[in-house]
Amino acid sequence: LFEKKLIEKEKKVILEEIKIVEDQPRSYQWVLFQKTLFREHPVKNPIYGTHKTVKSVTKNQIEGYYNKHYTPKNIIITVVGNIPKNIKSLIETAFKDFKKESKLEPLKAKEPKNQQTKKTIKRNTQHSYIVLGYKTPNRLQKDSYALDLLKVILGYGQSSKLFAEIRSKLGLAYEISAEHETSKDYGFFAVNLSTDKQNINKVITIILNEFKKIQKYTNKELNEAKTQIEGLFKLEQENNQKIAELLGFYEQISDAELAEKYIKNIRKVTLKQLKEVAKKYLNGNYTLTIIKQR
Repeated sequence: LFEKKLIEKEKKVILEEIKIVEDQPRSYQWVLFQKTLFREHPVKNPIYGTHKTVKSVTKNQIEGYYNKHYTPKNIIITVVGNIPKNIKSLIETAFKDFKKESKLEPLKAKEPKNQQTKKTIKRNTQHSYIVLGYKTPNRLQKDSYALDLLKVILGYGQSSKLFAEIRSKLGLAYEISAEHETSKDYGFFAVNLSTDKQNINKVITIILNEFKKIQKYTNKELNEAKTQIEGLFKLEQENNQKIAELLGFYEQISDAELAEKYIKNIRKVTLKQLKEVAKKYLNGNYTLTIIKQR
């Protein structure tokens, strides 16, 4: 219906949600990082928009957007579980009123290569929040699987290299992790942590040194990471919602059948490839964003 009264009510809700994200450094650090890391790709913008865009959007704009994009060619329906034989006809019946046909054009944003970029903002917080990372290949590139493994080795759990060095050994941070996000036409790898402002330079040096140490990794680190990823992947297969999300993700970027090849692609990564990927992406051309305590 897109009733004006409901639109105005929802605007207020979204504006409050934006304030919540901006008030929470753990959330806002990623908004700041992506805005600094990407120059051309729309992923540089927070999905919720801005105070200005939310306040100014009109009923006609919302309806126009809906009619243009919410069409059969842009919809992926994923069904998981005890599937009835007549599922196809049930879906066709449920969506029979969709008449409009259009398909999104692929993005043509051309991102510049990684270059060293730093952005610091000051806040009245108890800790400083750091994200250090890089633009990386999309999920369809084989290097993305090596980066998944590096994420696990460097920053997944208490046994990871960065956690062991920065928290367990030196006590410089309470929390630290690595993230690797991929999609159809972008990717990024990043390390994030919170620490006192007096430790900022020290932890950045340690992170960069840990990247250099990757060149000394053995098959032991690689195989342990492969086992860990495979275990986590199998655990997620116990959850129908997770399976649906996985299939929907791969169908959106290319083909749902790629989901079944994920572990095979992880197993294919060699130690040589792991080191080459680390050298290629995890270098001095990083983007660093800091929410620094006053």
